Amino acid sequence: MDDLWLIYDSYYEFGDDNVHTFMFETCLRFGIDAELKYDGKFEFFYNRLYYDKKEIKNLPKICFFRCQNYELGYSLEKIGIKVVNKPKVIENVRDKLFVHNLMQKNKIRQPRTIFLADQDFCQIEKSLNLPFVLKDNFGKQGKGVFLIKNEKMFDNKVKLLKKEGKCSIICQEYIEASFGQDIRFYIVGGKVCAVGKRVNKKDFRSNLALGGKGETYTPTKKELNLAQKIAKLLNLEVGSVDFMLDGEKLVFCEANSSAGFRMFVDLNIPINDYIAQYLKSIL
Repeated sequence: MDDLWLIYDSYYEFGDDNVHTFMFETCLRFGIDAELKYDGKFEFFYNRLYYDKKEIKNLPKICFFRCQNYELGYSLEKIGIKVVNKPKVIENVRDKLFVHNLMQKNKIRQPRTIFLADQDFCQIEKSLNLPFVLKDNFGKQGKGVFLIKNEKMFDNKVKLLKKEGKCSIICQEYIEASFGQDIRFYIVGGKVCAVGKRVNKKDFRSNLALGGKGETYTPTKKELNLAQKIAKLLNLEVGSVDFMLDGEKLVFCEANSSAGFRMFVDLNIPINDYIAQYLKSIL
């Protein structure tokens, strides 16, 4: 029996990013009997679990989920495997509108947000002013996020998202002071283990995948407590809580259940070690 399965999106099996093997090697270094697997190779047939067409009879104690395939997570939970993060958490965190409503209920400052239904451009402009941000509600890595400056751009981007099958769309207030920068609080075991600032001078989106760079950031105790409060509200064990900057104040942006930590590795902060240590503590 393996102690741990590291489950990644199938993209990583043949992609150039080696983050999955990096995390796998870290777990081995911590003495964890781990195995690397990809979500697209799992199948369930009459309550039997198969991987790469072969039946699996010896199940791991834990699955560390580094993808957003929460349907697979639910199936693994049903056969008795502990999944980190829990599939319900992955499903909730992926839904930006769900997270927005939860933050609103708990009076946490965030951009004004509208779910795009049958409103026209003029109604949205009146509520949010120009420019405003248009987002795929389930997007990641800054993809499907646009800064809308006029009605023509709005129409084009909505058509583009819908053509790609992304029909759950939100519009948000644009925080101009946070152009190309945000603060990432990395969560491990429900606690903040590292904080960094992402900066992109060429794009309003700060994502490293879009050219952003990492910088050190020293949070206040109040900021740390806020990030941990949000992680607790979401039951987030491992991931990130991200904020925009409006002057000296933080404005909640989003949470991620499978957040990248390349920025922290570049800053010599061993997030991979913290994660492995946490998984070992559960074992």
